Amino acid sequence: MKLRSLIVYKVVLTCVVLIVGFVRFAHSQSTKQVTSDRSNHLMHLTSQAKKWSSINIDSALYYAQEAASLAYEIDHKEGLRENLMVLGMGFSQLKEYNSALEVFDRVCLLIQQKEERNLVAEIEVANQMGDVYRNIEQYNKALIKHQEAMELAQQLGGAEVEKISSTLFYLGKLYKAEGKDSLALATQQKSLATSENGGSSEKYSLALLEIGLLHERLGDFEQAFSSFNQALEIAKKNGNEKEVVYILNMLAASYAKTKSAHNSISNSEIALELASSNNDFAAASQACANLAHCFKALKNFEKSLEYEKLEDVYKNQLLASERKRLVTVMQANFDLTKKEIENQSLRAQEKVLKRDLKRQMWTAAFFSLAFFLALALAFLLYRFNKSRVKTNKLLLEQNTAIQAQKVELEKAMTQLKSAQSHLVQSEKMASLGLLTAGIAHEINNPVNFIYSGVAGLKKNLAAMMEVTQQLDAIKSKEEFEEKKAKIELLKKEIYYEEVQEDINGLLLSIEDGAERTCDIVESLRTFSRIDASSLNKFDVHKNIDSTLVLLKTKLRDNILLEKKYDPQLPEIDSYNGQLNQVMMNVLTNAVQAIGTEKGTITIGTQLKLDTICITIQDSGVGMEETAKNRLFEPFYTTKEIGKGTGLGLSISYGIIQRHHGTITVDSEVGKGTTFTISLPINQKVEEVVSA
Repeated sequence: MKLRSLIVYKVVLTCVVLIVGFVRFAHSQSTKQVTSDRSNHLMHLTSQAKKWSSINIDSALYYAQEAASLAYEIDHKEGLRENLMVLGMGFSQLKEYNSALEVFDRVCLLIQQKEERNLVAEIEVANQMGDVYRNIEQYNKALIKHQEAMELAQQLGGAEVEKISSTLFYLGKLYKAEGKDSLALATQQKSLATSENGGSSEKYSLALLEIGLLHERLGDFEQAFSSFNQALEIAKKNGNEKEVVYILNMLAASYAKTKSAHNSISNSEIALELASSNNDFAAASQACANLAHCFKALKNFEKSLEYEKLEDVYKNQLLASERKRLVTVMQANFDLTKKEIENQSLRAQEKVLKRDLKRQMWTAAFFSLAFFLALALAFLLYRFNKSRVKTNKLLLEQNTAIQAQKVELEKAMTQLKSAQSHLVQSEKMASLGLLTAGIAHEINNPVNFIYSGVAGLKKNLAAMMEVTQQLDAIKSKEEFEEKKAKIELLKKEIYYEEVQEDINGLLLSIEDGAERTCDIVESLRTFSRIDASSLNKFDVHKNIDSTLVLLKTKLRDNILLEKKYDPQLPEIDSYNGQLNQVMMNVLTNAVQAIGTEKGTITIGTQLKLDTICITIQDSGVGMEETAKNRLFEPFYTTKEIGKGTGLGLSISYGIIQRHHGTITVDSEVGKGTTFTISLPINQKVEEVVSA
C-alpha cells in the first residue's frame, strides 16, 4: 500500500512538472511570435522615417517618433538609434538645437552600450552634433566633434571615402561660419574631389553650393554662377525639387547683387512656382522678396508692391507651419521622455514578475515532495524562511526603484513645465508676428501719401521758383514794365494759380499721412508695452481701441464694428501687457468666426459695483456645446490644421484668473458667440507671474 501511494505521488509530481514546462514553452513561443511581428513593424516605420526625412520633415518626425516608441517597448537598440538620429536631424532642421543635442546624447549612450563598435554610426552622430554646435556658435566644440569624426573615418575600410567627404563638408561650413573663407573654400574643394572618388551625389551637390557661396563672398561671381549651375543640374537629375528651389533662390540673389535684375527675376519666378506647388513657404517667401527687390530696382513699383504682399502671405503661412512644428517638437520630446521612463518601469516590473513566477514554481515542487518525503517539512520551512528574506530584500529594492522613478517623474514634470512656458511665450510672439504684415501695409499707405506729396511739392516749387527768379532779376520799375508781359506768359505756361492750389493740397496730404502714421505707431506702442514688476493702471477703452487699430487689416469691409462704452468706466489695476494679449486673442477669434461673410462685432463695457464687465459679441458661425465646454483646454482648437495651436484662449483664461476675474462664453450654432470678461477694479499687491 505504501509503495502504491509513493508511485501515485511520483506520477502526480511528474504530470505537474510536465504541465508547467509545457505552459512555459507555449508562452515563450507566443512571445517570440509577437516580438517578431513588432520587429517587422518597427522596420517598416524606420524605412518610412528615412524616406520622408528628405521630403517632408513633419512626416519624418511622425514616423520616427512612432518607431522610437516601439523600439523602446521591445528593447530594440539598433532601431532606437536609427530613429533617434532621424529625430535629432529633424529637430536641427527646425532650429530646435537644444532638443537635437539631447537626442544625439541619447544616441551616444546607445552606441557606448554595444559591445562591438559601430564606426559609421559614431561618425554620423559626431558630425551632426558638430553641425548643431556650429549653428549655436560654439565653434570650439564643433571643431572637436568634426576632428573626432575624421579620425574615425580614417579607421574605416572601403566606406571611408564617403565619410571623409562628409566630414570635410561639415568642416568647410564651420570654417565659413568662423569667417575663414579661404580655408573654407580649400576644404570644400577637397570634399568635392573626395566625393568624385566614391561619395554620394547629394554631398557632391551640397559641396558645390558651399563653394559657390564662398566664391560669391570673395567677389568671384563668375565662379559662383558656375558652381551654382553645376549643383542645379545635379539636383534636377536627382529629382530633388526642394534643392532645385533652394539653388534657384541663391542664383537669383547672386544675380541681384551683380545688378542683373532680369536674370534674377527669371530664376526667382521659377523658384516661386516650384515652391508654391510643394508648399515650401520659406523658399516662396524668399523668392517673392527677391522679385520685389528687383522690380523696385527697375522702377516697377506696382509689381514690387504686388510681390511684397505675396511675400507677407507666405510669411504668415510659414509662421503658422512653424508654430505647429514647435508644438510637435515639444510634444515629441515629452512623449519620448515619458515613454523611456514607462518602459524602464515596465522592464523592472517584468523582472520582478519573472522572479516571483520562478519562486512560486519551486514552492509548488517542494510542496509536492512533502507528500512522500518526511524530511520535506523541515526543508520547506528552511526554504520559506529564506524566501521571506529574499522577499524583504526584493521589497527594499522595489522601494528604492520606486523612489528613483519618482525622481525621474519629477524631473519629467519640470521639463514639461519648461516646455509649457516656451509654448506660452511662442503664442505671445506668434500673435504679434501675425499682425506684422497688416501693420506694415497700414503704415505703407500714409507713407505713400507723404512720398507722393513730397515729389509733387518738389515739382511745383521748382515751377514757382522759376517765376521768383524772373522777379528777382528786375532792378527797376521800367525793367518790370518791360518784363511784365513775359512773366505773365510764363505764369500761364506753368499754370501758376493751379500750382498754388496744388501746393496747399499736397501739404494737407503730407500732414494727413504723418498723422495717420503717428496713430498706428502709438497704438502699437500701447499694445506691445512690456509688463512692469508691479501693478499699473489700465485704461480699458484706450487699450481696446489700440488693439482694434492693430487689427484694422483683419477688420475687412464685410465686418461692422459697434462700440457701446460706459463713459463712467474707471481705470483698473492690471499687468497691462497680459490684458492686451487677452483682448487680442478674443477679438481675433471674433474676426475669424465671421470670416468672409457679412457680420457685426459689438464691444461693450459696464461698471458693476467694484468690478467692470467687458462683452465682445460676434455674429459668426457659433459653436456646439461640446466645443464650448472644451474651449479653454490647452491644445484644443476648432480651427483647421496649421491655423491654430489651441493655446490662445487657454492662456487668456489663465491671465484672467491671475487678475482674480472671470471669463465666460455663450454661443449658439449659426447665431454667434459672446465672451464676457469680469475684472475687479483694484488688485491685491502680489508677485507678478508672467503669462
